[in-house]
Amino acid sequence: MKAYLDNLDSGIPKRYLYVGILITFLLQVTLLTNNTLEPLIVIWQLGGMLVFLASLHLVQKLSINAALFYIAAYQLALSFILLQIFGSELSLKFNFGSVDADLYNRIGLQAAQLPLAKVFDVIGFYLKDISDQGYPLFISILYRIWDGDTERVRLFLLILNVGFQTLTVYLIYDIAKIVGLRHGETMWIIGLWGLNGASLYFNVSMLKEPLFLLLCTAVMHSIYKVKSSGGIMWHLSVVLFITLTWFFRYYMSLFFIIIYLGYYWFPRIYNKYFAVVCITAMIICIVLPQILGSYIPAIDSVVGSSSSFYQSKGLAFRIFSIPVTFLGPIPRFYSPLYVIEQFLFTFSIPKFFLSGLAIWGGVKAIQNNDYRVYPLISIFLFTSLLLIVSLHMLDYRYIYIILPCAYILMTLGARQRTNLYPIYMAAATVILFLFNMQLY
Repeated sequence: MKAYLDNLDSGIPKRYLYVGILITFLLQVTLLTNNTLEPLIVIWQLGGMLVFLASLHLVQKLSINAALFYIAAYQLALSFILLQIFGSELSLKFNFGSVDADLYNRIGLQAAQLPLAKVFDVIGFYLKDISDQGYPLFISILYRIWDGDTERVRLFLLILNVGFQTLTVYLIYDIAKIVGLRHGETMWIIGLWGLNGASLYFNVSMLKEPLFLLLCTAVMHSIYKVKSSGGIMWHLSVVLFITLTWFFRYYMSLFFIIIYLGYYWFPRIYNKYFAVVCITAMIICIVLPQILGSYIPAIDSVVGSSSSFYQSKGLAFRIFSIPVTFLGPIPRFYSPLYVIEQFLFTFSIPKFFLSGLAIWGGVKAIQNNDYRVYPLISIFLFTSLLLIVSLHMLDYRYIYIILPCAYILMTLGARQRTNLYPIYMAAATVILFLFNMQLY
């Protein structure tokens, strides 16, 4: 495996981030000159970005324990502020809720009022697929603890979510060390992740992402620990967390099973044919998705309607949607239909403008046979391909799951010297403009 210098001090990733922030806000001001902007949204965007950048700078100077404490306090404080905004008069104009969150709450509240033996009868009535039943069960337990008091459940869940996010930060930190990143690089990664705006939204929205991502990260961490440390307890941990993720999204469990078997039990085959598997997966998902549809009914129904979907979106969308999926979500300017995404700039801007480095880092890791990174590439690639097949190309909730992997790959990409920076930033600017002008 090739050793690389730590290029964080050269400012490569920071240059992508700071220029991306500048481009986004300049385009937003230019495109929305004749529109009436909501003052609270603008204050959150500008103020939130300033606090994010200052906190990102501070976290890099802290020890891991101090950084974890700061990130937890940051998330708790800003989540409560965001909760107040969502409960303000702005909620009369916009819907900050989620259909999924409303469904989970309704199921959880009904299940909490029944004997434990009948809980799955209620959950199964609403959600037939077992991979959707884990989070409603978790919510029902919270309602049972708090006697069905929705406000207490919401506040308690907010605090729990901050705890989940903080644990996830630590696991990401440990994974980054295992794959060979230095302290400064790992602190940069956990800062980008732990301070992102999507985490704040999920803390208050009562959606499953904080708990689900903790389980996914715990699987990856356990797989890496099995490889680096061994021990039956880590194998049992892998099995436990893979089983738990099955109750949230079964396809992620399938990905993890493949990674676990290949990375630990059959490393020679996994490492030798990894690039071939990646290329084959891209061909199947992009060119021949009907092959997947023959095995997965849910994908088959989507494949059947994809042609009409692409036809309604236009030729430009079809051309750009595939590569853009690996960069998304794209920062979205003022839109009443997607108002939530305007609160996520500290998530969408870094992910969008740093994803070029993540892709570059993955490609170079394969070229240099850096086997330690292959599980991260697997999650980043396979999940992105599944988003393309399922027509969820720019859905921030699905992309959120791969963010830790993307930021580790981004840091590896920053170690590589390349002259592609001006080209990538120009292309990203054009994509950002076309997306917000609804030209593709």
